[in-house]
Amino acid sequence: MGVNAHPAGCQDRGVIDAQLSRAIVISVWGTHGRPWPSRDTEAVGEEYGDDALDLIPRINGIFELVDKAPVDWSTEDLPAATERVESLVRAAHPELDEAAIRAIGLQFSYNWK
Repeated sequence: MGVNAHPAGCQDRGVIDAQLSRAIVISVWGTHGRPWPSRDTEAVGEEYGDDALDLIPRINGIFELVDKAPVDWSTEDLPAATERVESLVRAAHPELDEAAIRAIGLQFSYNWK
């Protein structure tokens, strides 16, 4: 594979915001993992202290995008809707890593089950 080539399905997403990505994962799964996804900004506050004052509004903004995503259950099932929402977030927030994108997708999916 050449220097600028990417594996199939992978694209150059630019600079990843590791702190925001990790904070999203913590918001969804907590610091020790929980059996179901949620939106726990208190866990972000506990993990990041004063930095959470910047992170939590950014996380909430991303989840607002998810909440506003239209879903037409007559044309798509839950896996398709989840994949579409993940793609929407990936396009709108290229700074997020795949763990954060997947956490957001799983939280969306869980909410609709």
